[in-house]
Amino acid sequence: MTTETPRIYVANLAAYNNGQLRGEWMDLDDVTDADDLRERIAKMIDCTGGGEEWAIHDYEHIPDGYGEYPDLEKLIELRDAIREHGAELVTAYVNNVGAHYADFSCFADSYLGTYASKEDWAHESLEGYQIDKLLGAELAGYFDYESYADDQELSGYVTFYDVSDGVAVFSNY
Repeated sequence: MTTETPRIYVANLAAYNNGQLRGEWMDLDDVTDADDLRERIAKMIDCTGGGEEWAIHDYEHIPDGYGEYPDLEKLIELRDAIREHGAELVTAYVNNVGAHYADFSCFADSYLGTYASKEDWAHESLEGYQIDKLLGAELAGYFDYESYADDQELSGYVTFYDVSDGVAVFSNY
């Protein structure tokens, strides 16, 4: 799990439209909630030339897809999910469902675990079927768990993401 803080660069659009790059990096770990973030943005705008409009022009340690005008509540939910599950797994989840559809209350239902390989996931997911009893001891050794995992991914049932300690597996149902 990474300890790098999710950060956003908020630009003052009035200054930007006048050819001046004014804004501020804000650590999401330093804000309590979306209202606190809104207040910090308003203060930054006042301190950098005034105006009303702002945009996020850069992100650090945040998955792609949130754009220039994200829902600030969603950013706080993202920050909280990173705190709970780690940046690597949250990034994989967001990449799987898309930033606009990321509902972190569904993370636990979607995340099936991290395994050493896709084949290890297939072994564990099929344990209850007792392949050796279904096929017989002689044929069970020929069952191709890696191909089974690939088929599950190609069919859209699961998605695999390489992470530092193996393969994170997400259900798509």
